[in-house]
Amino acid sequence: MTSGAPPVIILGMHRSGTSVLCNLLQKFGLFMGKKQYTQEAVFFLRLNEWVLAESGGSWDYPEPLTKILEDPDLENMFVSELQRSLTHPLLISYLGLGGYLCKRGVSNLQFPWGWKDPRNVFTLPLWLRLFPDARVIYIERHGVDVAASLRTRAISSFSQYEKNQGWMDAYNHALTRRKLFWHSPRCLDLEGGFELWQTYARRANYSLEIPPKENVLTVRYETFLSESYSVLEEVADFCRLSVSSDLLKSAASDINSNRAFAYHLDTELSEFAQSKKEELKEFDY
Repeated sequence: MTSGAPPVIILGMHRSGTSVLCNLLQKFGLFMGKKQYTQEAVFFLRLNEWVLAESGGSWDYPEPLTKILEDPDLENMFVSELQRSLTHPLLISYLGLGGYLCKRGVSNLQFPWGWKDPRNVFTLPLWLRLFPDARVIYIERHGVDVAASLRTRAISSFSQYEKNQGWMDAYNHALTRRKLFWHSPRCLDLEGGFELWQTYARRANYSLEIPPKENVLTVRYETFLSESYSVLEEVADFCRLSVSSDLLKSAASDINSNRAFAYHLDTELSEFAQSKKEELKEFDY
């Protein structure tokens, strides 16, 4: 599809460090959209959400999308719709008004650009049909730390609902399609979050087999924290960004290495990790 620069597509399980990495890549010169939500370009986020919803799934229940991807006719339909979307006026939210009026699409962008979204783990096969030369970055993190972070976020979301309970009833929520809870009931316990991490990690292994190996870079979150400079240098080079050593050093100095394997500091999490030793081995943890 593209005659310009291929995009950088960033993926990884939720709470795996994709936002931290993307924030730094934007400082290095990678354009990732005018309108963003947690470093996710709203334009591509909404398209990924649409794909999952049309398949009967969601970010915390992505499994149904695999059925779509197993049916060539259905897959072709989704690819066609996504292709049409890439020239739609809503692309203004990604390119900005001036960028849209100038380019009218992403096919002729000549500067480094891309987007990140954990849902790309599942939708990547569709995007690669449109951008076969895309550069793909996958960031992975220990499953127990992911599950713990998901649980904290979900509990916070439910607590916030309880504080606001009563201001809008369920009927009004249904009419406005406003969510009662911002995060997933599936992740309220460690078991559910860990199972979701396994689902994403297994699907990532499948999706990453599709592009040429030279177009894929896997970043382990724990290595990113402990060897920040060298990892950032590698990522910047992979994205074809020209970054000075001073900027790399400055970015690396701001990274907190103590977040690696945080579960070691908590008895409950350590015991949970011990109970999941065999499952973790599947992903070399």
